[in-house]
Amino acid sequence: MSKVSLKQNAVRNISTSGRWLSIINASSNFVIDVVSVGTVVGAVGRQYDLEEVSEVNFINDTEQQLDVEYEVANIRITSTAGDNVKVTNALTIAAVQDTLNVRSENVSATGLNTLDDVVLNAGERVQLVSTNTLRHELLVKNTSANNSVVRIGGAQCDSQNGLEVVKGGTLSLNSAAAVYAYNTDTDKQAKLSVMEILQ
Repeated sequence: MSKVSLKQNAVRNISTSGRWLSIINASSNFVIDVVSVGTVVGAVGRQYDLEEVSEVNFINDTEQQLDVEYEVANIRITSTAGDNVKVTNALTIAAVQDTLNVRSENVSATGLNTLDDVVLNAGERVQLVSTNTLRHELLVKNTSANNSVVRIGGAQCDSQNGLEVVKGGTLSLNSAAAVYAYNTDTDKQAKLSVMEILQ
């Protein structure tokens, strides 16, 4: 993992020797400029496919210092609640030097509960789902037409707490608890698609 700090309105060139760029932590959203391709929003939890890209620029377009913790690797990793990690691409193993113990859990889904889309007004908190002991996983996708960021969490989630889901992002939760969403935008609606996977 690498860490960089950018002063206000600064640009930092980042060498990308691996295929996947993961943003582990950042003090705020920022701009990632891929030369000859374009710019995208840099946000915590996002992973960028940089196949055939050797460098990018991190751009701090804010008036505050930006601190970014990132990782460049050849393994695509997505995270879920409970510190679970899913490796979603094939790994090539050259040699096994030590014994590796792997814990595997097989949960068969018995049904899907596809819920109506949820529209949140600016600054609004709504309950997405109530407690459901039959829920194995909850999928929440930010399908907003604008760049609204929504925070997902318990009943207390607001502009300062809960997990951020940016436009186009999906959050997977392995929890039977009630789940709430909060629209951090001050003047635009946000829209979420929600599905429960039942066991």
